[in-house]
Amino acid sequence: MRFLADSKKLNIIQFMLLISVFVLLLSYFINSHANSFDETIFSVDNAYNHIKELASSKYNGRLTGTKGNELALKYVENYFEELGIEPGGENDTYYQYFDCMVPMIDTESIFLIEDGNGRILEELEIYEDYRVFTYGVGGGTSFEGDILLVDKYLPKIRPEIIKDKMVVMASYAIREKDIEYVLENGGKGLLFSRTGVLENATSNDQRIKAVLTDGKKGKNMFFGVVGKEAYIKLKKYSNSRLLEEEYEKLGTVATKKPPKGAGIIRGVSIKCDLEFPILKSANIIGKIDGKKRDGGYLIIGAHIDHAGSGTDEKHFPGALDNASGVGMTLELARVIKNQKNLPYRTIIFALWNGEENGLVGSKYYVENPIYPLQKSQVINLDCIGGINVSKVKIEYNDINGSIIGSKMFQYADDLDIEAEEMNVIPNSDHYWFVNAKVPSIQLEDSYAYVHTYDDTIDNISKENLENVGIILTNYIKREVFRDTSVDYLNNIEILLLIIFILGIAFIYIIFVLNKVNSSNSIEDIYYSPMFNIILKCYYFITPAFIILFSLIFIANLPHNFNLVFHNGEAYTNLSIYLSLKKSFLYMRNLILNGLGTTENHVEILKIVSISMGRSMKLIWITIIISLVFGVMKGMFDSYRSGRKGELRTLGTLMTFSLPDVFIVLCGMLLITYISQNDDLRY
Repeated sequence: MRFLADSKKLNIIQFMLLISVFVLLLSYFINSHANSFDETIFSVDNAYNHIKELASSKYNGRLTGTKGNELALKYVENYFEELGIEPGGENDTYYQYFDCMVPMIDTESIFLIEDGNGRILEELEIYEDYRVFTYGVGGGTSFEGDILLVDKYLPKIRPEIIKDKMVVMASYAIREKDIEYVLENGGKGLLFSRTGVLENATSNDQRIKAVLTDGKKGKNMFFGVVGKEAYIKLKKYSNSRLLEEEYEKLGTVATKKPPKGAGIIRGVSIKCDLEFPILKSANIIGKIDGKKRDGGYLIIGAHIDHAGSGTDEKHFPGALDNASGVGMTLELARVIKNQKNLPYRTIIFALWNGEENGLVGSKYYVENPIYPLQKSQVINLDCIGGINVSKVKIEYNDINGSIIGSKMFQYADDLDIEAEEMNVIPNSDHYWFVNAKVPSIQLEDSYAYVHTYDDTIDNISKENLENVGIILTNYIKREVFRDTSVDYLNNIEILLLIIFILGIAFIYIIFVLNKVNSSNSIEDIYYSPMFNIILKCYYFITPAFIILFSLIFIANLPHNFNLVFHNGEAYTNLSIYLSLKKSFLYMRNLILNGLGTTENHVEILKIVSISMGRSMKLIWITIIISLVFGVMKGMFDSYRSGRKGELRTLGTLMTFSLPDVFIVLCGMLLITYISQNDDLRY
């Protein structure tokens, strides 16, 4: 009696466990609906229109601290207010203010070569023929004098010759020792062409305007680069005889002749004012609070500044760099704000300022974080949606970033969007977050035309821009909103799955009720033929389904599966949603497409049917041969024992000796050899 009571107790526990499983499954589907995220409201046109607006002349290149930059900040603030995005900056505002050194380059620069009569022989235009550097020793000039064109022989030039001259040289890359050599010997400036063999020069970086201020030093001089064509023009006016005369004036001091190809250009006037004021600027930050106050923070960021104005009232539009990142951030803010549900993590929309001046705004934030860095993750957007690109680049630099990057790549792959994971040194605002060990990645796809007049809206591809948006919205849907709804199953598949689960529940309930509280009605069901047929079907189907699905699920785990512990929390690049989706779709393909095909496009069902046919053929022929040899052996044994005509039973005939087995194996090998004639190349 005690055993019976324990059995009933055990069955009740099992029944409750089953109910718990169903409650969990029901909760999963209800929770998926409660966390539902509608990614279809994303509009690439909205992002594109933001880019077009910010790249227009109204914002005059958005140089940090300028009126155009302030207008861009106001544009974002107004849009956040329109959406109802909460202020995420300091003191309940959208702003986080900081000071920034901003180079102001002369918009009326002059670079002339004149003859002795004051007639202009050549005129070079800034951002077309040459540009100036604002970092390191870079500074302005108001120069009238000689150019010393040294080709690639700067170290061979006597120091006395350099004094009070503007030096122009050819070099694969500018070297610190070249700068120091000119500076220490009284040179007025250094311009170089990025080539050692001029004929192979292809760079157009003289058309670029950069406003980086890294490594500013106490000593400044005019410092920049000239393009290939401009260098050829200058070389045309270079006079080697004038340089020889300079050497002759040095007398015995100059023991060697000047290098071949070097010369002097007279009558040069260069004017380019360059100032470095400290201006007040700001990052602009909005936020959407998550369901869980301690759920962490996802920072979606992009830099809002660019290079400012050029000459003749032209401006550097900066459509790709980086109105594209700003436009995408604003559209993501709209999409997330218009969801019926809240994200699990608080989402921060941060538009950084001073990026072009040395990542100043993002550095200030990392040094003065408004939200805990140890609970933050960063997705930086810079130069996205470029034309003539085939892949979205997902960049990270450490193991923490690789977890986010790997998941992002998996969602891109699931969406059939070409993407590439890249472990590279960060070169944008996520740099400081990486240094602070904050999990960070960057999405970008092109640097074509950046910092030139050509970086216009015409170089933005809506298709490529949309690809980035689709990847991001799907990542946010699954990882931030935790919407894991099984939208990859059709209605028939869902119905079959429900019927299958209900069938298991029905069988289990009948078993439990029959054991716990048996009655005539339950026994009638329990012993009915229909119930037993269903039971036997489930005995075969359920284990087979579980084993097959488990194997397929394991096969669909990320090939670079990783688990990282960061600030006391575990992070993995495993997406249960994607692994389940791939497993279900694989099974669907097996069922609907005849188990699929091999690498050589042979149908697996055909292979199975042929293999089964061969196996059956071998089995039957083996049985026939066994019977024949068994009968023959039995007759022979009967004859030898004097019992002619007596036929042994089948059981006796199936008793073989070693010679019998040897004969059968020989027959099987012969049949196998013959069957190779219809072999398939799988």
